[in-house]
Amino acid sequence: MYLSKLRNNITTTVIIAKFLVILLLGLLFVAGSYTKEDFLGIIYLLLPVFVIYILSITWSAYADAAPSREASLSLYYLSLVVLLCYIIAVVAMLLYRHNIGSAVTSKIKMGIGIAEILLAVYLSYAVIKMHNKKIDRYKN
Repeated sequence: MYLSKLRNNITTTVIIAKFLVILLLGLLFVAGSYTKEDFLGIIYLLLPVFVIYILSITWSAYADAAPSREASLSLYYLSLVVLLCYIIAVVAMLLYRHNIGSAVTSKIKMGIGIAEILLAVYLSYAVIKMHNKKIDRYKN
């Protein structure tokens, strides 16, 4: 698999995953499971990060790599597993809140925030691996 195809697949998968999570939240809001304040609080966690993912992945992913370079399939499969775990975790938290009620809303927001941070850390690692850049901490 070529590097450009790997980037396209990861970018598309991230966008679809985030879109599905936001769509599920919207459906649960319409069904009456979430109040307007709860819905907006979770959207304020998900939406800005969604936009940042789209911009950062699309802008930086194509900056300096030749499309003919071979990519690691293990990175691709690891990315799919991480994104699948992200979707399962966030959907489980949203449905848990749907079943339990509003008493756990703050815990759900904290859990979604942690899931977002972990996804961002992994995607940063993946972008660095795709570019084969080493971080020099002592460089000015």
